[in-house]
Amino acid sequence: MGSVAALAAAIFAVAVAGSSAARAPLRTVTRAPPPGLRAPGTVSEPHLAIGPAHPSVLVAVAQTRDLVAWRSEDGGRTWRASPPVAGRSSRRGYGAGDPVVALGADGSAHLGGVVFDTQGRCTLLNRVGSYRSWNGGRNFRPLAKAGQTQRLPRRFFGVPPLPNCPLPPGLTHVATNDKPWLAVDSSTGPRRGWMYLAWTVNDQYPDGRTFSTLLFAASRNGGRTYGRPVVVAPSARASDELEQYSQVAVRPDGTIDIVWNARRSGATVILHSASRNGGASFGAPERVTTRPRGTTPLGLASSLAVSPTGRLAVCWAGSIRAKAYVPRIACSLSDGNRVWSRPVSPFANAGRQYLPAAAFQGGRLWVAAYRSTAETTRVLLTRSDDGRSFAQPVVLATRPYGRSVICAPHPPDCGPRQRFVGDYIGAVASSDAFSVAFVLPVRGPASPNRVFVATLEQP
Repeated sequence: MGSVAALAAAIFAVAVAGSSAARAPLRTVTRAPPPGLRAPGTVSEPHLAIGPAHPSVLVAVAQTRDLVAWRSEDGGRTWRASPPVAGRSSRRGYGAGDPVVALGADGSAHLGGVVFDTQGRCTLLNRVGSYRSWNGGRNFRPLAKAGQTQRLPRRFFGVPPLPNCPLPPGLTHVATNDKPWLAVDSSTGPRRGWMYLAWTVNDQYPDGRTFSTLLFAASRNGGRTYGRPVVVAPSARASDELEQYSQVAVRPDGTIDIVWNARRSGATVILHSASRNGGASFGAPERVTTRPRGTTPLGLASSLAVSPTGRLAVCWAGSIRAKAYVPRIACSLSDGNRVWSRPVSPFANAGRQYLPAAAFQGGRLWVAAYRSTAETTRVLLTRSDDGRSFAQPVVLATRPYGRSVICAPHPPDCGPRQRFVGDYIGAVASSDAFSVAFVLPVRGPASPNRVFVATLEQP
């Protein structure tokens, strides 16, 4: 558990005509799984953070049945892995998932996720929170829990479920903690070092109905403990198939921003709300975008980015079809004045585009995403200097198989021959480089998944 894995880098350069950014060198590093990681070939759902005080420090995270972190101190050239993390104790838990990472200005690293422990033979305990690392992601302390612990019957949950376990007496529904997102205040204001966590509680009933509530909790002591949660979006009155997929970010002045998916008057929308009092309360939500009526709400996933001047960007992948999941990506920007720009597509209107990751480099917006056709899958990166048009994309990776092989995001659920890569990827920027963490099978579609970090260096 205490050993670490050194990772080898494969360095290569690419050039794409018409894009000045593409003439810079592109370096891609494949991260090896550490010893003790369960099911290492199924690694998925990567995220990435950069040191606010030391931009050469990067920490990437991903999931199997455990969570794992990798740390780089040289801008992504070399990496070392932490011991796998799972359960409340961080070391011997039943499982964990939905990893997200944030770095503090004091050098600390914070790994958010949902975690599972067993209670007896027939019950799983489901918690949400974050693990704190005092040494920048080399090791993690036990979970700092946020919200309520949910009890789940092993008759339906677990790997595998145990159908011979009896149902708890009087059980009418179950609640699950799901899809956390994490951010740290790195401003120079009075809440510097505070941690913020948002997540969804899903109340699920045997007839398939699901009612979701979006919660938010703040840690005033650097991720050691969390305060009482506040409700950002109360449970819907009617069951909904839409996942909230919330994301949280902090502006340079300490304002907290949160975005999530919802339904309003029968339409699918992405909403934004802000808090200026450390998450004690949030303002009335405004619409970032309204999806066209008649398109399926399933699989709607977005990415929230904040610039050094406090400008906001949200990029999302939503289906253009009523039943099939045929996603396209668009982005909208705001100056924080409750007005969002007209959506702009960062990629040509071709293929299935999914899992966008957005980040600002100064005032420049970068967007990375997958794009699949019937024959190929590529990971692309593009940039915009004005938010109204995007440069020709750089190809970060290519595979000779299409969207039928890749499962991301849910729904639909993965087929028996599909490879799950996650519900999001990660992207960060420094003054002279931009890095993207993503997952693909290392070779053909039947080969193990691996996490890759591609770094585009600026001249």
